[in-house]
Amino acid sequence: MPMSYANAETLEALYTRLSVLRDKATDDAQKTAIQAKLDQISPYLEEAGNVVLTATGHDFELVAGQLKTKLKPINDAIADISKINAALTTAAQIINQIVGALGAVGPLLT
Repeated sequence: MPMSYANAETLEALYTRLSVLRDKATDDAQKTAIQAKLDQISPYLEEAGNVVLTATGHDFELVAGQLKTKLKPINDAIADISKINAALTTAAQIINQIVGALGAVGPLLT
């Protein structure tokens, strides 16, 4: 199934925010858990980038509000690192939803 603009934008934003969260985390186990989520997203990033490049301003406007809401727990964790578990749960839910819609690319991490 082709990737939708909403899924592409979500994957790119999620990857960026999780990278920031990983860099901010101080606990090695948390960093490892975040990196596992980043590794799970990586196989989809090239396609996501291609979809985003062909999107219009109208596409962006439709997705922007949804994206802010979806990524709120991750942004909250960046602001307050003690909320990292909620961020990881949110990331897993988003990844599972998108991977479910697209189909797996290679073996998935859990």
